[in-house]
Amino acid sequence: MRYHLADSRRTKGYTQAFAAAELGITTRQYQAIESGESNGSIPVWESLRTLLDAPSIDYLLQDDRPAS
Repeated sequence: MRYHLADSRRTKGYTQAFAAAELGITTRQYQAIESGESNGSIPVWESLRTLLDAPSIDYLLQDDRPAS
């Protein structure tokens, strides 16, 4: 799972369905991106970075949880 992607989405209060609709993709496609089953496209990642106000696409791609 792409931890930072999922965490950023949840922090914004967005559902997977909402994020998918904003990106113009299906919920299943979004779920595959978030779980790491799909890499998605560069335009989708750029849109995700903007939607989630993320510092970078690389940040969203990270799988690791931050150290406690």
